[in-house]
Amino acid sequence: MSYSVNPTYPLLTVFSFLGFFLVLIPLPWHLQAWNAATCVYMLWTGISCLIQFVNSIIWRNNALNVAPVWCDISTKLLIGASIGIPASAMCISRRLYKIAVIKTVSVTREDKRRAVIVDLCISIGIPVI
Repeated sequence: MSYSVNPTYPLLTVFSFLGFFLVLIPLPWHLQAWNAATCVYMLWTGISCLIQFVNSIIWRNNALNVAPVWCDISTKLLIGASIGIPASAMCISRRLYKIAVIKTVSVTREDKRRAVIVDLCISIGIPVI
């Protein structure tokens, strides 16, 4: 009976890739609806899943740093995603709150643009800083 270091190896790789692929399916619909926070949430989640997918392939059964540049880049992106996902969720909650306490019946294109800019500043700007 042989013992494998990681007996669930293909599961993490497969589910990480499925997570990356499935999270991006509704992206065009939300882009069309100007849901910036939802789109950024999908992108942060997709980036995290893609990094886990690549890491599960590169560092399978070893701890040698065969890709030092990838390690530096992916670490920065994962740190950004750990802040970006909650920031995007906050923007989604903020938008739902504004819908719930609606004050005006019509929303102008300028109001939509301003909301998108604020959502992008919060959900991308804060993690970048």
